[in-house]
Amino acid sequence: MKRTNYAAAIGLGLSLVLARAIPGQAVNIDALVFYSGDFTGEGNQNVAAHDPDTGEWYVNVQDSSPQNFKLWVTGFGNRGLALEEALVGDFNGDGIDDIAIHNKQTGEWWRAPSTGRDFTIQRQRWFVGFGNRPLEKEESFVMNYDNRGPKQEIVILNRANGGCWFGDDGVIARCAPGSCAGRIDSCLRRRSASAQNFCLETILSRTPGPLEGVSRDCEYQIRRRTRAWDGAGAGGN
Repeated sequence: MKRTNYAAAIGLGLSLVLARAIPGQAVNIDALVFYSGDFTGEGNQNVAAHDPDTGEWYVNVQDSSPQNFKLWVTGFGNRGLALEEALVGDFNGDGIDDIAIHNKQTGEWWRAPSTGRDFTIQRQRWFVGFGNRPLEKEESFVMNYDNRGPKQEIVILNRANGGCWFGDDGVIARCAPGSCAGRIDSCLRRRSASAQNFCLETILSRTPGPLEGVSRDCEYQIRRRTRAWDGAGAGGN
């Protein structure tokens, strides 16, 4: 699976292309949120446009040509950005990126796996009570927590109390201190930004070779926090 650069903002030009691609649809261009991922399983990056007011997802299956935007699902994530967030990742390990919706007030999660042609909403909730403290500074992101296989998990860091949890197939557990997420959490508890950066950079500097033993997702999550990422490679949100 080619790793994704999640939540990649594509810009107004692509928004206008999308508007032309779906004539007759009441699309609020200003409201669209763009993501990227390998939604077809062909090893290429596709662009997905999500309307958080209607829950419609349009996927560009080849390039930015208007005819290549297709409606893949409706009614998935339609309660607005203030209440819900969307994440992209390979949540079932089939090598194709899927989408997930997180209700930040209730901590409920739903998945819509990709079939390579559309997204199929799973009606059964994925998680309950996972990331339900919107007044505290929580951050949720996607990464390969255990560095085994292509399947990715959800990780939540709570900046208020230093808590770190990961969710895998409906099961929620605390991050192990020695895991990548646990080590990131430990660094982010440092009081100053400079101390946090030093701690994160130390994780990378102490890893032999080209980050041997550290997953690509882990490397991305560390580097994006130190602003030392070249934009290629793994995903986050």
